[in-house]
Amino acid sequence: GEVLGSLDVVDTAVLVVKAEGGAEVGTEKLWGYVRERKLPAIFCVSKMVKEHASFQKTVDFPHSAFGREAVVLQLPIGEGEKFKGIVDLLSGKAYEYTADGKGKPKEIPVPADMKEKVDGLRRELLDSAAEGDEALMEKYLESDTLTPEELLQGLRAGVAAGEVFPVFCVAAAKNIGVNHFLDGIVELVPPPTRRALKLPDSDIALV
Repeated sequence: GEVLGSLDVVDTAVLVVKAEGGAEVGTEKLWGYVRERKLPAIFCVSKMVKEHASFQKTVDFPHSAFGREAVVLQLPIGEGEKFKGIVDLLSGKAYEYTADGKGKPKEIPVPADMKEKVDGLRRELLDSAAEGDEALMEKYLESDTLTPEELLQGLRAGVAAGEVFPVFCVAAAKNIGVNHFLDGIVELVPPPTRRALKLPDSDIALV
């Protein structure tokens, strides 16, 4: 009841999924409530430092349910105890975090064994960003790329429309990826003024 009540007043839903266990029954139920209300939503794969953490297996839940609409924005560098950073697919840059939990990343080269996957997922991001905007799609077809600003523009529009669901990964206990996750919320989530107001338990919009 408290969850349903909160969904009537929040602007965006963040679904946190454990990396070592994947989506649970409650997650799937919550997702159904989110979609009924047509809320913008993002996924956060948490606890990446746990022993049996698997980013790919966890991501299979939104992918299997929503296909390409669930777009990965970050790839983990290592998993479990070896999780030490992320590759930010928006910028194409990699970051490694200090082990002291201060959450201070330093930029490093994208690991060689990840470059092929990074390139493939970057292409999916470009596709998702261009699909919801005719002008962006036209430019994308002509030039086969988009500027970082255009990429964000397209993804923002998709998130606001409930057609794109970004996927992030973090290890909050060691403060890895948290700053990039919060930056992602700022850059991609629509502001409260973009959400239509309505009466409780009603489809009547308020002007």
